[in-house]
Amino acid sequence: RDWKSRWYAVGNRGYLGGAFAVYLLQLLYAVYEGFMLAFYQAAPNVYNDWPMFARGTGYTVASLSLSPAVYLGGLLLVLFTGGLLFALHWLLFHPALVVSLRREHTLALAGIILLALLAGSGEWGRPEAAVSSFTAKLGDNIALSQATRQSKNPFALGRLAPFYDMSGELAHTPNIHIIFIESYGSVLYKRPDFQAAYTGLLPYLHQRLQNEGWSAHTTLSDAPTWGGGSWIAYTSFLFGLPLESDNDYRQLLAEYENRPFPHLTNYLRGQGYRSYRLTSSINELGDAEWGQLVRFFGVDEWLRFQDIPYDGPLYGWGPSIPDQYVLNYGLERIKAESDAPYTLFFISQNSHYPWHLLPEFAAEWRSLNETPEPDPGSLSAPHEELRRRYLLSIERQLEMLVDLIVNQGGPDDIFILIGDHQPARVARYNDGWDTPVHIISQDAAFTAAFEPFGFVPGLIVSTIEPTIHHAGFYSLFSHILLERYGREGVNLPVYRPLGVDLGNGER
Repeated sequence: RDWKSRWYAVGNRGYLGGAFAVYLLQLLYAVYEGFMLAFYQAAPNVYNDWPMFARGTGYTVASLSLSPAVYLGGLLLVLFTGGLLFALHWLLFHPALVVSLRREHTLALAGIILLALLAGSGEWGRPEAAVSSFTAKLGDNIALSQATRQSKNPFALGRLAPFYDMSGELAHTPNIHIIFIESYGSVLYKRPDFQAAYTGLLPYLHQRLQNEGWSAHTTLSDAPTWGGGSWIAYTSFLFGLPLESDNDYRQLLAEYENRPFPHLTNYLRGQGYRSYRLTSSINELGDAEWGQLVRFFGVDEWLRFQDIPYDGPLYGWGPSIPDQYVLNYGLERIKAESDAPYTLFFISQNSHYPWHLLPEFAAEWRSLNETPEPDPGSLSAPHEELRRRYLLSIERQLEMLVDLIVNQGGPDDIFILIGDHQPARVARYNDGWDTPVHIISQDAAFTAAFEPFGFVPGLIVSTIEPTIHHAGFYSLFSHILLERYGREGVNLPVYRPLGVDLGNGER
């Protein structure tokens, strides 16, 4: 009898442990699936997602700059929640309690249901992320991961080279500034409060540009990623390739880490341009990774955080030097170094989620170096406050960029302002994947040449449907650039609206 009792107790503990392990696995998978759907609108694919999480977790922890006490509190909360879940399972399945539906049994069941409801509420509680059919979902994830792993590399240069016939020579070489505005999405047109504030600001900014002799044309562009993954968006834009995932980006990077790709920056370098890039985040990469990216993106000079003489407060994601200071300093330095034509690439930081600690727009950008440390306040915020912060960050970015163009730009300058993706959390899933893009130049004929492709004069679009794709911009821009500034009789590149075809047929 004692022998049977001992084995029964061992079996019961095994059953309790197994049931809890299965429950915990499903709970963690639901959180993972909910995160992918909420922030990226992407089906879970562990082969694609794991490297992104592995790289991104450390960067995110460093960028948030939270105190050790916050991380300790978070760890304790996770341990407490895990212990509470196990205790509820013990109450639910213990043999002394399952004989009849006792009060403890009822409370345990109610507690588990309540935790599940809390975990599934809000933005992550989508029907697609329900725990039902867990084995089917896991099977789909494994199948999708295997297909991704076994897919052939579509980026071999021999296959792609015919799509990049950029033999035309420029007779005139205007400076080209490519500025990606973080989280600058078409949601600004699709919520009444956003739209009222946004479209109320743009005519004022456009008028300021016009008063100084600048012309602007605008449309919406379909981005390849939603809510995050900026590197996928701007790589698609620069390379003219319809990248769809972090795995695509990693394959492309591995293929061209040590040999040049005929992307937009390298094409312009072949035309005599010098290539610059700016980075404002204190969270630096290692020298080996910097070198890899310098070669991949074809950068002649990359001004990093350590190269910028700034001693003032840092803000938001990164944390980072104010974008206004970085861009103004960078342009002054570039123009002082040489009279040669140049390209400049920058992706903003101050409009990055969670839109916390936003720098003020300064009438004199150098004064930002002497600003007192801001009150850090609370990183968390109610949803309405988060939406207010997002709108404020975009308004300040646009005001700053127009000020930059008016004060630092000249007759030989072209500015391309474009969003990388929709903002996570404050955009809805049916808001689409498109972002605004503005072409700004003092050459009105150059910006007007974009009108046949859906661009309209000014900074406000006439339709909330995208007319171009990020991956198609390279071929469109090079076509119009050569048409306007190329030597007489130059062969114009083919416009590929969806970018270079990575499958079986031309785009």
